[in-house]
Amino acid sequence: MATSDEATRCVIEINTQNSVEILARSREAQGLWAAKSAVDRAHRLRSLSTIILERAEQFAQAIHDDTGMLITDALALEILPAARLIDQWSLQAESLLESSPLEFNPLVLPRKSARIERAPRGVVAVLTSSLSPLLSPIRHGLPALLSGNALWLKPDERTPRTTNLIASSLSGLLPADVVFVVPGGAEVGEFIIKSGVAAVFFSGGLDAAKRVAVCCAHDFIPCFVEVLRKTGAVVLDDASIERTARGLVWAAFAKGGQGVHSLGHVFVHQAIADSLAERIATLTKELRAGIDHAPPPLQQRSQALLTQLSTDNEGITVLAGGKSDPEQNVFPPTVVRVALEQVSWLPSFEKAPVLSLVVVKDEKQALELAKNSALGPTISVWTRHAERGQEIAQGLRENVWTVNHHGVPSPLVGMPWSTTERTLDLIVSGSSDFDKHSCSKLVLVDRCTRSRELGWYPYDDTYQRMLVETARLQSGGWLGRLMALLRLLVLYPKRWLS
Repeated sequence: MATSDEATRCVIEINTQNSVEILARSREAQGLWAAKSAVDRAHRLRSLSTIILERAEQFAQAIHDDTGMLITDALALEILPAARLIDQWSLQAESLLESSPLEFNPLVLPRKSARIERAPRGVVAVLTSSLSPLLSPIRHGLPALLSGNALWLKPDERTPRTTNLIASSLSGLLPADVVFVVPGGAEVGEFIIKSGVAAVFFSGGLDAAKRVAVCCAHDFIPCFVEVLRKTGAVVLDDASIERTARGLVWAAFAKGGQGVHSLGHVFVHQAIADSLAERIATLTKELRAGIDHAPPPLQQRSQALLTQLSTDNEGITVLAGGKSDPEQNVFPPTVVRVALEQVSWLPSFEKAPVLSLVVVKDEKQALELAKNSALGPTISVWTRHAERGQEIAQGLRENVWTVNHHGVPSPLVGMPWSTTERTLDLIVSGSSDFDKHSCSKLVLVDRCTRSRELGWYPYDDTYQRMLVETARLQSGGWLGRLMALLRLLVLYPKRWLS
């Protein structure tokens, strides 16, 4: 366990006076850290899982105090998944980072061997959101460390208690200066990007993601961002009302409806829309504040949204919630029903615990809306027939689709979390994380002792004929290839001896 002094040294303030010195310290530490084997790095970092689990209640309380998240949600959706990811990645790091050999044609390139290695980028920055104060730093920062990078971690400024626990948990495991935790707001994140880091990994809202991407592009810094936004669901006409309603209510309002990929829009077939809407509204009204959900405090934008919902909005009907208790000053879990024929656009309820039920006439319309809406990278399909759900989901562009369950209970190594068309979504967990946190490095070894190669100067007619016959050997019919091979058997010795 790290001492308080170690944790304090890990948490720094960065500014124009000290940024050059801190970057130099990080680069020196990164070189020593990268020199260790992947097995050694994984062995050290795997202990982080044990530390987090031993301090689970402390982490849960810190997350609750920082964000208002329920203790239950913090344990189920932040702490336990983070520990599982650490265990899985630590066990697979060696295989994910191992080099891969390349093969050469021994006739064309004799006595040569090569391999592709994974080389760390250097000092990388990870900027995370308050929506996932523990899991997000782990799933973006851990692959960086396992890959041999040094890490500048900038958590959200609104999560100081969780940040301090992360810092104290990491400090005792790693050599000095491998990790620096840099608290602060958007201006600190921008300063970090401009300080000379080798790559930036960002998780947050769309507007902030655009600013980060532009800032990185100015200096050609590799940038990988995860845009946090509401996800969607498609409910077919044969779906189970009870299971579907319970699953959708949980997906919409867990973490106060502000999870990394909380459910936002549900495209429900008109045949069961009334029954499903009634059951969802009932379940939402039964949610117990402080036990089942933690409604977020009202802010200026969310207050305006509540005011809008409380007035007459043609095409949008409030089924549950929609009104705030003046004494509590929070945004209650809210369910609305949207009649597409009466609205010109699909309303957005980002950063608010609102579940939107969009009634569609058939399966085709539901899928079209799901494909064309600005949703996050997860779509769930609800139906009594799992095979039908799988067939439908195959046609969706999202890389995470589930049948009769929304999202994944816990991130898994190898699990993508992106869309095939929106490149701004970062892979949450999988081998591609290591691809982003490391670079391909070619190592070629030539054991040929001849004074020159076949393709070196001086050029002559024999070499030119060899090239022509090589092209013929790799194309055409079998007879032409055979003749080319016979000619090459004559030309090769002639070229070597010339």
